[in-house]
Amino acid sequence: MTIKHPLLLLFTFSLLLTSCKKDEAIVEVDPCLSTSPKEISASFRMVFNDLPFALNTDYVLADGHHVTFETVQFFISNMALMKDTLAVRSDNDIMFITPTNTKAVLGKFEQGNYTGMRLDFGIDSIRNHGDPTLYSVGHPLAFHVPSMHWSWNQGYIFAVMEGRYSTESITASNPGSIFTYHIGLDKNYVSNINLSFASPFTLSACGDMEINLLIDLAHVFIGLNIETDNSTQSSSNFPLSAAVRSNIISGIRTDQ
Repeated sequence: MTIKHPLLLLFTFSLLLTSCKKDEAIVEVDPCLSTSPKEISASFRMVFNDLPFALNTDYVLADGHHVTFETVQFFISNMALMKDTLAVRSDNDIMFITPTNTKAVLGKFEQGNYTGMRLDFGIDSIRNHGDPTLYSVGHPLAFHVPSMHWSWNQGYIFAVMEGRYSTESITASNPGSIFTYHIGLDKNYVSNINLSFASPFTLSACGDMEINLLIDLAHVFIGLNIETDNSTQSSSNFPLSAAVRSNIISGIRTDQ
């Protein structure tokens, strides 16, 4: 048979090529076999003695005092995940945490087994004395309202815990007295806080991962007499700032 028309020739060749391949198996690649890094994010949950936390809510301390929080915000930094015994730093290594700002993407991590997390309380001395105007709006170290920065000399306020206390329930008719804890200065910076996962996880290619963290704000007052231990700016009443700093850290744990 002689085929004279070039289009007909092309069509015939396509049919022959298709018929040759129609019996070949189609191999689909399993996405879970990918070796590419996966994204991990961190999420903080706030509680008070394991009760759900909210601002301007009356809570009772172990000694019977009532407290409410009007401001809760703090920094953690240099976050790393423990891949077996190796600390793997995150791309986004600072979180500024408030009751409404509790999540952050840590970055891409290699697949494998992760057993815990390492983090610092506050800001390391180099960044602590940096210029907050160099950071764009939305960056954890940019300016915040209310302010989380004292001055070029003192640096960032690592944690602000403010509210009211009373021997009775705090209400509009009984607003109580004010407590103010502003924790900062290089000597209140604490590095290499290790948190173990109750259930270590394996990061695979099948999906991204969210790490759940928790802070129990009842810990803020452990060992304190709020009637007398109710105000520190760190440079004033440093011993109280150090006690509150240690209490905040003791309240942080994984929620995995």
